[in-house]
Amino acid sequence: AAATALAGCALPAPRISPPAGSASPAEAAPPIPDARAWCEARLAAGGEGRLLALDADGSTVRIHAFRGGRAAALGHNHVLAPQRWRGWAYQPASGLAGAGLALDLALEDLALDRPEWRAALGPEFASPLSPQAIAATQANLRRALNAERHPLLQLRADAGAGAWPWLVLRLTVTLNGQPRPLDLVLRLQQDGEALWARGQLLLRPSDFGLQPFSVLGGLLAVQDEVVVDLAVRARPAADCR
Repeated sequence: AAATALAGCALPAPRISPPAGSASPAEAAPPIPDARAWCEARLAAGGEGRLLALDADGSTVRIHAFRGGRAAALGHNHVLAPQRWRGWAYQPASGLAGAGLALDLALEDLALDRPEWRAALGPEFASPLSPQAIAATQANLRRALNAERHPLLQLRADAGAGAWPWLVLRLTVTLNGQPRPLDLVLRLQQDGEALWARGQLLLRPSDFGLQPFSVLGGLLAVQDEVVVDLAVRARPAADCR
């Protein structure tokens, strides 16, 4: 059983608890409205900028998790991707101070460790995983992320900084029902009417009340740091459909 857990990261579901000093569930902040509600509010606000819809077919979103613990060599790094997500952005007519973003990523059906994704990341990710190991890891990640109760990772921003092509978005990131402020640095590229944005977001699940994976007294674990890699294409949008 221990060998199976080490080989496939088939880890028991961790305890989920609020971070130290956070509000109790009864006092927690209300959930952030979905991305479409943000889009509709942005349209209603008007302004001289333009609303952009994030194009899921022309974009990639990848989540990277890293092996840890004293026996890390027996574990695996993982690459995941949400199969369902939607979002909008706002590009000011001039400058970047009023830039905005709303992005919802579904956590309940994350795709995991497809061979082409792993191969593209080099030898630290390229080791093959059996279908059984992938299925076990998917099930445990879903529980570890508390996805049944809080099925979305939500990113919101209504203020930016920087100068073209660098944009710093001051995000509110909500995971496990816990909102936290984080900065997202993006490099922008104009492509005709479309806008490309590429950047990485560092998340620590423990900041959101989620305990890192650990088995056998910490012999094998998953690092608390998770990297969300975004390469998104946005196109002009007249409405929020």
